[in-house]
Amino acid sequence: KLIDRCGHAFIHIIFIILGLVFVGRELEPVLGAKRFLAVYTGAILVGSLGWTVVHWWHGGGQHFGAGAGVFALLVVLAGIHPHLEMTLFFFPVSIRIKQVVLILIGVDILVLFFYELIGAGAPLGLTPSAHLGGMLAGWLYMRYFHASQGWDRAAGLSLPRWLRFGSGKRPTPTPV
Repeated sequence: KLIDRCGHAFIHIIFIILGLVFVGRELEPVLGAKRFLAVYTGAILVGSLGWTVVHWWHGGGQHFGAGAGVFALLVVLAGIHPHLEMTLFFFPVSIRIKQVVLILIGVDILVLFFYELIGAGAPLGLTPSAHLGGMLAGWLYMRYFHASQGWDRAAGLSLPRWLRFGSGKRPTPTPV
C-alpha cells in the first residue's frame, strides 16, 4: 500500500511540474512573475479552503495541493487565450484550452458528487473539491482583477477616482 501511495504521489508531482512548465511558459510573460505567483498561491489557499469545507463533515483535516494552483492557472490561460490549442500527451489530438478546462470541470464535479461528498476515497487520490476551489480562484482573478484592473467591476460599484489603483491622478478640488 505504501508503494502504491508513493507511486500516485510521484505521478501527481510529475503532472504538477509539467502543468507549471507548460502553462507557466504561456502565462508568466503575460502576468509577470509576481502576479503569476500570487494567483498560484492564492488558488492553493482557496483550493484548500474548498477541500476543508467539503471534508468538514467527514472528520476535517488539512489539505494543501499544488493541483489547485495549476487548475487556476489553466482557467486564467483559457480566459486570456481561449482559442489556444494544445496537443494531448498520448493522443495525436489537438484541443482548445477552453475545452480542456470545461472537461476538467465536468470530471471534477462528477468525482466530487460520486466520491468526495459521500465520504468515499476518490480514484487516484484526486481531490476535486480542491481543484474546483482553485478553478474558482482563477475565474475570480480573471473576472475581477485581470479584465478590469481591480474590484471596480464587482457588483457594478465604482470606486472614487482617487482610490483607483494606477490612476496616478489626484482629484481636483471643486470650488465651493
